[in-house]
Amino acid sequence: MNKLAYIVCILIAATGWQASVSAATYSLAYKKRSGESFHYVLSQRTSSGEAGPDEVRMSVRMRMSELVKSVNPLDLSTTETIIPTQMISGMWNGQPISREHLDGFAPNSQKIVVDRCGRVLSCVTVPGRNNEAELSNPNIDGPIAVLPDRPVRIGESWTSKIPVKGLHVTFVLTSTLLSISLVGASAVAHIQCGYKSIPGPFKSVQNSQNGVYQVNSTCTEDFDIGKGLVTKVSGNILTYESDTKPVVPSGMVVMPEKPFRSTTVFDVTLSKN
Repeated sequence: MNKLAYIVCILIAATGWQASVSAATYSLAYKKRSGESFHYVLSQRTSSGEAGPDEVRMSVRMRMSELVKSVNPLDLSTTETIIPTQMISGMWNGQPISREHLDGFAPNSQKIVVDRCGRVLSCVTVPGRNNEAELSNPNIDGPIAVLPDRPVRIGESWTSKIPVKGLHVTFVLTSTLLSISLVGASAVAHIQCGYKSIPGPFKSVQNSQNGVYQVNSTCTEDFDIGKGLVTKVSGNILTYESDTKPVVPSGMVVMPEKPFRSTTVFDVTLSKN
């Protein structure tokens, strides 16, 4: 066989392999068991307010654990707890946050119920040092990806609605299977996600104010198909909040607050320890 024919055969074989991969369907499913625990390291950088002297920049690194309390054998839903276990380090406007104050930035633990695809069905914040009143959802900024309820091909997308109870806001999540790769001996699905809040008013439980709350977020998720586990989430969250109708006791005068904008870049990685 001459060299040209050999190259042609290689190209045909490679094309056929790529076509078979793209035509294949993949079932992405969690394989969690009661009593299991998974440990992650979260890195997060946030800047808020207008650029200039009023801008606030904060970064933190912390360890967090996902504990599986029970698995329902009928619908494979799980009852779990997400616990911040240790604040590692933090910076505030370029200055280190002291250990004395660092633990004050730790989020509270969350008790959650998750369906077999990873959608958070309920999320209750455990009372602690912070009163964030269910202002977050692990589907958006945590280690729990929303998986498709059917086998999907590379390039195929699926959509879910994610509520955040404390803000009375619902997010629309669109996920797309970008590719499959081998990492060591594991087949890993690379998923691209985009979140958008449904436009409309919100009510903050913390300050009982009505306003407008908009969020746009993009992230990538790595999901180990064999282990049925998220190994990495990286992304950014853009937030715009405008309080338009403060609810105050009769007789009080409250000046309208300036619109609030923030940008958060985060990375959640499965720990080997």
